[in-house]
Amino acid sequence: MNWNLCNIILFIFSYTITTNTYGQIYFNVKDYGAKGNRIEFDTKPIQTAINQAAENGGGTIYFPASKYLIKPIELKSSIRLYLENGCQIIGSTNPNDYSLDANIFTDTGSRKIWRCFN
Repeated sequence: MNWNLCNIILFIFSYTITTNTYGQIYFNVKDYGAKGNRIEFDTKPIQTAINQAAENGGGTIYFPASKYLIKPIELKSSIRLYLENGCQIIGSTNPNDYSLDANIFTDTGSRKIWRCFN
């Protein structure tokens, strides 16, 4: 393989998954196709970044400054969200995008119960 081609492939890979000095892996949602234009839903690219981070044992999902319109997403263990200054994550206003059975919190005695669309 040509040395220049190897460098290009490594650059693209390192651009998608970057590491800081502490070994924390960052997953930039824009690298996964998020537009951040508040018009198109960015749910799938964001969920893909979360899933990729989880498969790698965890990491930080990085949101550059933009307005991301999303439907419900599933967060996973060992995942951090980093929102750059000026970033907004905006949930869908369509009730049909949410499960009517969703229990957000359960009663553990002293805690309050909060249920969506009760």
